[in-house]
Amino acid sequence: MVRLAVRVMFWVGACAVIWLSLTPSPQFEFGVAPHWQHLLAYTALGITGATGFPGAHLRIRVGLGLASLGASLEVAQAIIPGRDSSLVDAGNNLIGVGLGMALALASERLYVLAR
Repeated sequence: MVRLAVRVMFWVGACAVIWLSLTPSPQFEFGVAPHWQHLLAYTALGITGATGFPGAHLRIRVGLGLASLGASLEVAQAIIPGRDSSLVDAGNNLIGVGLGMALALASERLYVLAR
């Protein structure tokens, strides 16, 4: 049941990232610099993706999928009026995915060791 809830959070988060990335102008001001927003959003996706989809093969697919999503959204932003595409943002997306997945795996290992 918990895994299902995490998967739902993952998909809701992914849809939110897609929507926020493709709308013509940012709808919300989060009070955080845009580069940090990218890093935090993709870290959250990495954590929920690695937690919600167990097994090495699924996690590799989730990681590659999120990396592709981040790059694709940056390319799409280049053709959307009012949006700016940035290699720095794409890099922050990639770093966030890796960081989130690493944090999820590390916490899982610590949980197993603590048992």
